[in-house]
Amino acid sequence: MGFFAFLYSAIVLTSLLGNLLVILSVCQYRSLQSVRNLFIVSLSVSDIVISVVSGTITPIVAFTKIWPFGQLLCKWVPVIQGVSLCFSTLTLTSISVDRFLLIVTPLKPSIQKCCACRIVALNCAIALAISIPILFNQTMVDWPPFCGQFCTEDWSNSSIQRSLYGTFVLFTQFVFPFLIITSCYVMISIKINSGMRTKRCSSTEIAKFSDYCSSNARCDKFLSSSFGTDEGNSLYLNEQKLQNGMLMAGDGAMKVAMDQRKMVLSRRIRTNRMLIGRCLGTRMRKGILRLSKNVPDG
Repeated sequence: MGFFAFLYSAIVLTSLLGNLLVILSVCQYRSLQSVRNLFIVSLSVSDIVISVVSGTITPIVAFTKIWPFGQLLCKWVPVIQGVSLCFSTLTLTSISVDRFLLIVTPLKPSIQKCCACRIVALNCAIALAISIPILFNQTMVDWPPFCGQFCTEDWSNSSIQRSLYGTFVLFTQFVFPFLIITSCYVMISIKINSGMRTKRCSSTEIAKFSDYCSSNARCDKFLSSSFGTDEGNSLYLNEQKLQNGMLMAGDGAMKVAMDQRKMVLSRRIRTNRMLIGRCLGTRMRKGILRLSKNVPDG
């Protein structure tokens, strides 16, 4: 018994210390007061309630086999435990949905602080609604052969209601949250893996394209000076956008980005050839003029 008492005490103290540090850190540093950390703080508060209530009352009842806390606590302690557990489950589900929206749909507006506060309040209300039937069915029962007077649920009036309530709690606190959390993290994993494959597939093409752009640095300068910051600059900006876009493009947009890159490259090659022809023609004319000036009159 001494070992279990030490174990319970260590768990309760560790939980209190860790969760209090999390709450104090978020409250003290303004940079940590984000939507994600708001859910973490609410989860820490729920863990503290579970540690204080369940970590102190449950071992006493388990070891002494009696309920020494009276009728009032007999009704409210199970309700507090149920609300804390339900709230923790709903908060974990909210965290997974928030991460799903942040990673899978990054272009859509993310959850704001006011909306996160409403979600936390809604989770608390749902947890209370799920746990409130326990308040009306928790009572003190006499079990003389076993432990005397004990606090337990009494559904003697209707066993069907107890079965329905148990099934309802099973689905709302395990099945539905499990499906939502699993679906969110599976889709997050698919999104991250598809982005990594796209990056690996496009790295070779991007390297070739970067080499092409670096090898034509003089031509970039000549294009900008020749076309007066319109044609040359537009070509250069289009290529820079394509380089950045290929890094962020998904599998569906990859083919479109490659086609656009080919069009820009072919257009640039034609422009370079035209400019080289003009440049050579100008130099040849200047050379002919210099030669004609140096040749003495016959």
